[in-house]
Amino acid sequence: MGDKTESCPGRAEGSFTIEASLIMPMILGIIVMLIYFAMAAHDRCVIEHVCCLASSEAAGGEKSDEEAAALADEELDRRLICTWDTDITVYSDEEYVWTKISVNTFGKAYTHASACHKLFLPDY
Repeated sequence: MGDKTESCPGRAEGSFTIEASLIMPMILGIIVMLIYFAMAAHDRCVIEHVCCLASSEAAGGEKSDEEAAALADEELDRRLICTWDTDITVYSDEEYVWTKISVNTFGKAYTHASACHKLFLPDY
């Protein structure tokens, strides 16, 4: 009667399998969630960057509001990871150019707006 594994054969080897089968779905779920949040954070940064880019392009006078909106749409199509339903609006007056990008996916809505003053653009 020395060892417990002799009196209950298979008990020591099977306990790890049961524990792993309970823990692995949780670990995989957490990993998938982290990847999804990383992709959403990347896309949010891209949307903010493209919004500022469209405002500065239109404020520079080289592009009209419609051309800046088309540039923003092209950049979003090229850089985004997830599929977003986007609405891009670029409008201006004598002093400012505003860009507003509204996105919607997976039941979440996000809007980012950016403004650029026409008089304070840097000379390159």
